[in-house]
Amino acid sequence: MIRILKTALFALAVCSIIHAQENKGKIIILDFEVSDMEESEAKILSDRFRSEITKTKLFSIDDRKESILAMMQAAKEQGGCITVNCAEKWGKMLGAQFVISGSIIKTGKTTYTVKADLFTVASARTERTKGSNYNGPIEGMLTTMEVLAWEIMGLDAPPLLKARQSGINTSEMFTIAVMDFSGSGIIQMEAEALSDEFGKEIDKTGMVAMISRDVAKNILMESKGWGGFTACMSRNCAVETGALIGAQYVVGGSISKNENTYEIILKLFSVVTGVVKATREVKYRGPVDGLVVEIRILAWDLMGLKPPRSLKASRKGKIVGPSLMEIMQSPRYKPMVLSTFVPGLGQLSVGKRNSARLYFGTVVFAAGMVYYNYSEYDGAYKWSDELYYDNYLLQNTSEDMLEYEKKVKRAVKDIEWHNDQMKLFAGISIAAWLVNIINANTLGKPLAEELPWMIALNPTMGIDYKPELNAPVLTLSIDLPSR
Repeated sequence: MIRILKTALFALAVCSIIHAQENKGKIIILDFEVSDMEESEAKILSDRFRSEITKTKLFSIDDRKESILAMMQAAKEQGGCITVNCAEKWGKMLGAQFVISGSIIKTGKTTYTVKADLFTVASARTERTKGSNYNGPIEGMLTTMEVLAWEIMGLDAPPLLKARQSGINTSEMFTIAVMDFSGSGIIQMEAEALSDEFGKEIDKTGMVAMISRDVAKNILMESKGWGGFTACMSRNCAVETGALIGAQYVVGGSISKNENTYEIILKLFSVVTGVVKATREVKYRGPVDGLVVEIRILAWDLMGLKPPRSLKASRKGKIVGPSLMEIMQSPRYKPMVLSTFVPGLGQLSVGKRNSARLYFGTVVFAAGMVYYNYSEYDGAYKWSDELYYDNYLLQNTSEDMLEYEKKVKRAVKDIEWHNDQMKLFAGISIAAWLVNIINANTLGKPLAEELPWMIALNPTMGIDYKPELNAPVLTLSIDLPSR
């Protein structure tokens, strides 16, 4: 009897849970309105917000996007409407109990203000409003949107999510996907095999979480058909593909063969912004199996890391340097070429005006001082000749000779001083010019510090023994990023 009663109670509890899940309140989440941002960025952030709302398990999201978009378009054609009125109207038409609308405002280059409103359709009023300010790269807005999703529901965000918002690199890594490389002069099967090798090597770095090729391929095949998993070297492709497979970063590449020389081009895209975070262009000459080694080395390089020594030692070919004409035409070397001819021009070409002024001003000032001291040197030299040949040698008395001897010595000292000044400022001018060229050469190469996984904080916990306390203590250490 007791066993039957327990079974009945268990069945009743299960039915209650199922009934509660089936009767969740419906909620509509509108795309966030944006200011000074691209629509593609806003869409990705809105989708991330929706995804996090689903994780709260409080509501059933109405995914009739076509109906919602049609109503939003109709509202725009009629001159727009007040958000509250629209929310009430759309909520009733679609049978939803709640509507969330919001806005994202960008001020400056890296400052964002996001706000969300939870509107109750039945009472025709705003139930809750939450907002947040964020300053940093737009990739960090993904975490801000996730935290906001929990807060607008009246819940505390999970601890790991809060830690990530505070800048601590939790066990959750940045996600990255490697698309198939395009091939020219080689068959596509070879290009795909090299793509696999590249992805496996990136996974070995341990810096990011790889979305496997099979997983990405299945998602893209279902959503885009057989043409879905292809080469991805454009901004639009990276943003669209990354959003579909849930990656934060996408790597696209191409490999072209000309006789026994291979040209490899790799690009690392941010899915949120579509910005190219890193680019690598390499020419390799050697056997095919050596090409695999170069692909693996490039995986470490693109992640901002030094490849293992054993990997570098297994090289079988060589990297072919660019020709002079390629250097002149390549955007990678353009700043260096410009600064070689005119100090600061390379820095100016990439928008670094302060650096351009510094290098140009230093070289021009030093060159001006060289010219000034040369003029003084030349004048002192002519004066000493005149004093010696036209005056000193023609004197008849010892007193007059001593007087002109002093003048000649003074002129010689002036010659020596201005000569030293010429050497000093000539050295400054040449050194500033060379430093200007070296600096310009680095401008086309992305720094490892710009990659998000290189600047994230890395906390570690451990147990230490303190003799003064005669007890073990729990320690937390954080590696601060070097700037």
